[in-house]
Amino acid sequence: MRGADIILAHSPPRGIQDGKDLPHRGFAAFPWLIKIANPYFFIHGHVHVYDSREARERSLGGTSIINVYGHKVVNLAGDKTR
Repeated sequence: MRGADIILAHSPPRGIQDGKDLPHRGFAAFPWLIKIANPYFFIHGHVHVYDSREARERSLGGTSIINVYGHKVVNLAGDKTR
């Protein structure tokens, strides 16, 4: 069951696309929230991406976690059947 389609947050989940330094460390509660709400997308910024080869998208379960720092086009109408 899904509790949300999209979660939009400033910071990333802890351990997923976060930084090692304290200001860029993700929130520990977000992985739990993703597991509970089961959204299609968790969209965040805050962690700067300067290298275009660096991955901006990861997944946790069936949720796409996307760093949109700077800018990023996200297709929200993709095939999301679960």
